[in-house]
Amino acid sequence: MAKHQLFIQTALKQSMLALFRDYQCLQEHSMVLDHRSDNTYVNDIQIMLKKNKISHTEIHELYLVHGPGFFTGVRAGVIIAKAWYQLFQPKMQLVSSFDYISACISGAVLPYGVVIAGSGKEGYFKLFSDSEEQSACMINYEEAMDLQRNYPIYSDLLPLCEKWGFIHVQPRAVLPLKSKQACSLNEIFPVYIRREDDLFG
Repeated sequence: MAKHQLFIQTALKQSMLALFRDYQCLQEHSMVLDHRSDNTYVNDIQIMLKKNKISHTEIHELYLVHGPGFFTGVRAGVIIAKAWYQLFQPKMQLVSSFDYISACISGAVLPYGVVIAGSGKEGYFKLFSDSEEQSACMINYEEAMDLQRNYPIYSDLLPLCEKWGFIHVQPRAVLPLKSKQACSLNEIFPVYIRREDDLFG
């Protein structure tokens, strides 16, 4: 019997919702939002399910990109995922925004960095390399630009790439992804990174 997956990514400037059957994309819905206005995520999911004649209870697995990213978008995705988990109990897979963007990069060679937009002057950064997994941190965009002397830097946000010379990555519907399974409601949480996290670990 076929299994269905629902993918929710509301953390980045370009949000992405997608419906999969056995990890093959049936339909995706992408939108660029300012995360200050009302969004229609729940309605968009309902439309996708209805169009593909899939009920809520037929979603076997839910993949949630839970941050870091835009605060309101991260929070919206977590709220939807928590409600879905409470009502329908699918397998819940939590995905870092960094791992999602990394999966969207075609033909990248290690090492490389990923920058996610934060404020006007700094964002979130993670290095992907052959060595042990690196921790994410806050980074000034000028610092990230200087790092390009050592390896390429990718970002999902086109204006950021145009200003600082990063390589643009187009967000897309992609599964499976590196993820961590949440086994309770309390394990479905947003990921925020702050300067004090860098200072105090």
